[in-house]
Amino acid sequence: MSMRPLLLLLLCTMLLPPLAHAAPNRTITDAMQRQVSIPAEVRHVICSGPGCLRLLTYLQAQHMIVGVDSIEVRGVDADARPYAMANPQFATYPVFGEFRGHDHPERIVTLEPLPDVIFKTSPESGHNPILLQQKTGIPVITLNYGDLTSGKSDLFASLRLMGSIVGQQKRAEEVIAFFEQTLEDVQTRMATHDTSAIPACYVGGIAMRGGRGFQSTMPSYTPFELLGITNLAASGSRQSQAAHAVVSQEQLLAWDPACLFLDVSTSMLEPANNGLHALRTDPSYASLAAVRENTIRGVLPFNSYTQNFGSILANTYYIGSALFPQAFHDVDPATKADDIYRFLVGKPVFGQLEQQFDGLVFQTISIWN
Repeated sequence: MSMRPLLLLLLCTMLLPPLAHAAPNRTITDAMQRQVSIPAEVRHVICSGPGCLRLLTYLQAQHMIVGVDSIEVRGVDADARPYAMANPQFATYPVFGEFRGHDHPERIVTLEPLPDVIFKTSPESGHNPILLQQKTGIPVITLNYGDLTSGKSDLFASLRLMGSIVGQQKRAEEVIAFFEQTLEDVQTRMATHDTSAIPACYVGGIAMRGGRGFQSTMPSYTPFELLGITNLAASGSRQSQAAHAVVSQEQLLAWDPACLFLDVSTSMLEPANNGLHALRTDPSYASLAAVRENTIRGVLPFNSYTQNFGSILANTYYIGSALFPQAFHDVDPATKADDIYRFLVGKPVFGQLEQQFDGLVFQTISIWN
């Protein structure tokens, strides 16, 4: 048999393009305990839901996004999200859906390039993650956002999962170590100080799904918990772990808190809902000792598209400095805030926050103008 046909066949085979191989995948388990198949290498992502892009920014992987939800592009008078302040480019990305997880699958599939995965916090609200994956054909990874106290394990698990997917495992461990070391530092400072000498405290103006007035508070306010301070709003057993509560004016007047803090997010609202405006104009509040003595102190917004972990830690150091000066004698709260922001979001943005909130942050607020 002549070798010529075989040689021609071999030559043609060599000239053909190589056969396409399916990209290798790996399987992860998300917060809903779903087994989700994702590409072995993830290059492009989007973040859906409250705080999701904040976590990605902590991991220094924000450059991987190909779109944002609506909260990143809408104009606001005062932005209380340090991760976004440090990344103004977020406002230039295409919008794939409304904030709080209300995604638009038809927009997601037109993103260029397409995301390899969709990260989604608060999967119980907004677009159902299973349906979103079915409609887009893109893996959806659900995450529990967590917090710095009872939900710390959820927060750390989400950072590790997200880090493993975007190739930032080392950074995830660094962020977790930063949180652990900072919390331990606070605990060490307070170990030898008697908190019983400090009167029970109240913090008003806490935002919850938007700005709120002076009666809006948090029974499980993290800085109080970390410092061992009695929170007046947690006085009822049912309230102690509540994320949010609205206290009646009558109750506030009955408490007459000598230790009073105001979340400055409330100061940006219209007069009808503005907690600072209420303190300055409502004659009922004039009887409060903290109002009469001008001892109300301003703290950074706790919530802005859910919990601002960096600001929560900064508030802890400020409140600690104000109430326990010996324990925090070496801390300048503004400098400490910028140290925290520089590590978590890459830029020292405290000055911007201070300016946006008219110099009320970490200051005794004058009620009698």
